[in-house]
Amino acid sequence: MAGSGLEELLGIVYSPDIVVAIMNGNAVLRAVRGHLLLQGALVVKLLQTILDRDQLLDDIHKCITDVDAHTVVSSDSSVLDDDALKEIEAALVNMKTKLSAESQTAKLWTRYIDYVQLLKLFLLAERTSNWCQRRLLQMKSRRASCQWSK
Repeated sequence: MAGSGLEELLGIVYSPDIVVAIMNGNAVLRAVRGHLLLQGALVVKLLQTILDRDQLLDDIHKCITDVDAHTVVSSDSSVLDDDALKEIEAALVNMKTKLSAESQTAKLWTRYIDYVQLLKLFLLAERTSNWCQRRLLQMKSRRASCQWSK
């Protein structure tokens, strides 16, 4: 991702020496944290362009109240079946597809978002020892690596 601006973005959070270590494959924990921060910022920016700010805040507030109303355990994914979350996810996928078709740079960053999301799922599977989710992640990562090589 040389020349993509990733180093400059990570340089906002970390010192230049740490950014060099991150890009060389060292400082793994800081790299993961930096990638999670950057992916979160990119998704928020996309959501701000997709949804009206008031609508977004209302949907997020509704999701939070739904989660607060239920006892959530790691094996229960019924919280993710919320209609507001599904609408937001569909709008996000449509926007990423549209942007990817328009620009190679946008395609790079939407793939970056997807790969960091894959990292999040992997970390969740590792922390919860969810073997079914690990197997699904292996299949997704193989498919993603085939798409990346194109």
